[in-house]
Amino acid sequence: MRRVLMAFTLLGAMGCAAAEMEPNPAGDDLSVWIEPYTGGWIVRTNRPASVTLFEILPNRGVGLLFPDPAREDGHLSAGNTRIATETGGLIMAHRARYEGVTRGSGSLRRTITETYPRQVLAIACECILNLGDLTKPDGPTNLFGPSPGASPQSAAVRLIGAVLPSPDEPYAIARYETGRRSSGGS
Repeated sequence: MRRVLMAFTLLGAMGCAAAEMEPNPAGDDLSVWIEPYTGGWIVRTNRPASVTLFEILPNRGVGLLFPDPAREDGHLSAGNTRIATETGGLIMAHRARYEGVTRGSGSLRRTITETYPRQVLAIACECILNLGDLTKPDGPTNLFGPSPGASPQSAAVRLIGAVLPSPDEPYAIARYETGRRSSGGS
């Protein structure tokens, strides 16, 4: 319960803009910041960490953007890392499930993502994240059922609980919502 309340508090406090961050492996608590760039994301951490990115479309579904298990393990060095996410096979499979379209339906996919603002959630931990079933094409559907929940906040709380190996594990989160940037800490 403590972890759920802490996650809601953090998600509510993420409305403020992210500050510039310098890598600091021995100092402050772990922090993560995300910003979109063409075809992917820039992820910045102040320490080496395992990072995962999820795409959340309210009332539509959730997809794992990073890491794509066929290409990377999710461990990032401190500082800025560019991550290509638009061509990963796993996110394409997840999107096909929650968008209800096939890979060839690019114009319909753009209409859906423009109509339903998406949110990208970053979770960072100095531990090994438990992505397990979420790396399967039907993984998010198995976690959330046919409906991911009414809000990105409720989806985020479930994702945090699913990927952290322990409720007491320190972590950091950041999110980016279409049209505005917001970020948070551990």
